[in-house]
Amino acid sequence: ARRACCRNSPWCWLSFRIDMKASKSLQKELVYGLTVGMVVLWLLATIISGLVVRRELDKAFDNAMQDTAQRILPLAVLEIINRDEGATPQKVPSLNTEREGFAYLVRDGQGNILMQSQGAGAEIFSSKAIQGFSTTDTHRLYGASALRNTLFLQMAEPLAHRREAALKAAASLLLPLLILI
Repeated sequence: ARRACCRNSPWCWLSFRIDMKASKSLQKELVYGLTVGMVVLWLLATIISGLVVRRELDKAFDNAMQDTAQRILPLAVLEIINRDEGATPQKVPSLNTEREGFAYLVRDGQGNILMQSQGAGAEIFSSKAIQGFSTTDTHRLYGASALRNTLFLQMAEPLAHRREAALKAAASLLLPLLILI
């Protein structure tokens, strides 16, 4: 519809088209601005959530490693005490050969390996007994002792396992954004 002020002017339709182009341009800018703003906020929220999830996963993995060590240590002590004198170090086979999980070894006070799990290479572990948690370039370690610090259990978990879990969690946070865009 024509505006009342320009009924007799031949330029009235041109003025109306310019107004429509300005309106469409403003709509485009608004859509792009809101989309970019939403993407930036979503990415920021994903980064913050990823850091929180990583910290919580690390706590959960540490608790699982510590609980497992506290369950294995008494069994290992009984096995070592009941073993014949001078027996060779025992390698305990894994029940699940497809999955890399915890590896452990038990040492005496002199550092001799008395028992170790399948895939528990001595190079993964610290050469001296540790108490509590520590981290190497490739593994998270936990150490505990028994029999008045004469037997030491060391457990190791690959850090790649933790990274993979954190990356999957972060990817699941990004998926809705990718679908939305």
